[in-house]
Amino acid sequence: MEEKRPPPANLPTLPAELVDNIANFLPNRDIKSLRLTSRFVDSCVKLRLDRVFISANPLNIHVVEEVANHEYLRKGVTEIIWDEPYFECHATIPPNYKYKTGSFDFALGCPSWYWWSGRRAISQLAKSKGNDTVANRPDLLDRMRKLAAAMLPGESYYYYHQLLEQERWMLRSGADWKVFEYALDRFPSLRRVTISTKVHGKLFMPRYETPLIRSFPYGFVYPLPSPRGFPDAHRTSRIIWKDKSTEPSNEYQIFRRGLCSALRVLAKHGKHKVSEFIVEDDECRDIDWYRRHKSNLPFEIEDYTSMMDDQGCALDDLYSLIRRQGFQRLSLHYENYRSLVKAFEKVESLQSLCLYGDERARIEHLVETPRNLTLPECLTQRLHSLVLETVSVYKGSLIRLLDSLISLRSLELRSVGFEDYGAKS
Repeated sequence: MEEKRPPPANLPTLPAELVDNIANFLPNRDIKSLRLTSRFVDSCVKLRLDRVFISANPLNIHVVEEVANHEYLRKGVTEIIWDEPYFECHATIPPNYKYKTGSFDFALGCPSWYWWSGRRAISQLAKSKGNDTVANRPDLLDRMRKLAAAMLPGESYYYYHQLLEQERWMLRSGADWKVFEYALDRFPSLRRVTISTKVHGKLFMPRYETPLIRSFPYGFVYPLPSPRGFPDAHRTSRIIWKDKSTEPSNEYQIFRRGLCSALRVLAKHGKHKVSEFIVEDDECRDIDWYRRHKSNLPFEIEDYTSMMDDQGCALDDLYSLIRRQGFQRLSLHYENYRSLVKAFEKVESLQSLCLYGDERARIEHLVETPRNLTLPECLTQRLHSLVLETVSVYKGSLIRLLDSLISLRSLELRSVGFEDYGAKS
């Protein structure tokens, strides 16, 4: 007689705690689909949102507002990532504008600069494959399928221009920094603020899948945004000063809208619990390297650093943030650190520090890089983690620094060039 086997277990027959543990291994997009399968799964499996994205785009802003107004989801958000790059707005011509200039290619249906920028993004995608011998990797095949189904330049430009118009409206309204200010009040577990210029990554290879990026049409080829791409009309300090009683008498120019806005709002809010401030910078400086080389123009250190504004007001806001009781983690450009090195002497609770430079400037020795690293005595006594990235250091200077860090538990050296008093190794 044949032995009867019990039917295979399905999710409704499992304990709710076990179903919830299984869902922990799934991304949110799969959890959303799983919750639609039955009421039982919907009741015991919850979405896990621990971060939201802010940018000058209505879709990203709308998602932040919806999460901030949700009584359950808002309590789990621990990080805000500010997508700082902006779509290129120079010489942008509406697709249906009948008086098109000579820069518009009628055969392609878009301006020439747009087509060339798209080609450059595709070439960067090709370089990202490198020497990988695994040709059938799922992520690589997915990117190749998207490239094979790439939108026509005219169709892509039409969609791109819509994104640009939305962005211009958001910049004029100041909705990006306003929703950030609102989020500080609505997210009780918020601990980390990240300002990133790396969100879009490379074509079809975003570093973060924001709601905007996930909404892109399949095969959308576009010029990757730049953090300095926003119009000059929105570079004034008026966009981030609301309190006229504390507003500086003279307006100043800002170069990093997201960075300056976040620091200004954090400084004004005062009651937040943000203990980590991370700045992620991509290699996207507004420098014409070829023209500089041919014209023998001097290379300035400002060309390679992430300048915040022309008056140093953002640095003052950063100083007020890092000296707060309970502030523990900071990541920023080394030149910004040098400007604040004296301020670090009064920092009480910082435990993790990441300093980075510029890769091309370091390799080509175009500017003076931080070969002699020093930290205030208060940091050497309590710093637990130190990260150095794309900088050049003297061996002896680094050894002396590490010897003074009596509480150091973790050290990361990323693309660091070691020099022995002039001799690179």
